[in-house]
Amino acid sequence: MTINRVEKVAISIFIAIASPASLFVLLWWSTSALAMSRVLKIQEDTIIIASLLGLGIGILVNIFFLNDLRESFYDFGYKFLIPLYFFWSAIALAFFMGMPFGNLLLGTLAGLYYGRR
Repeated sequence: MTINRVEKVAISIFIAIASPASLFVLLWWSTSALAMSRVLKIQEDTIIIASLLGLGIGILVNIFFLNDLRESFYDFGYKFLIPLYFFWSAIALAFFMGMPFGNLLLGTLAGLYYGRR
């Protein structure tokens, strides 16, 4: 599949924003869930450190793997894409405080991705 220059830039910007944001929220929510359910005794400072660690890992992923991720953007399998969609759906729902605007936007982006794929 040939990808034009505008699409390469758009994919790069999307990945550059999505990977640090995803890892930031994933580590934030997972350490918070472990602390709230009292599975582990985690202090609030540790939750902040874990979330910032996720942000740093996401930035490192961008530095080292952005070109590879951009080239294989349309080759991701459904076992990766479906959980990622549900994860971002929960983020959109939380960000818009229960209103479905973010989910409508996310569904539109998913439709564009699937159609282009």
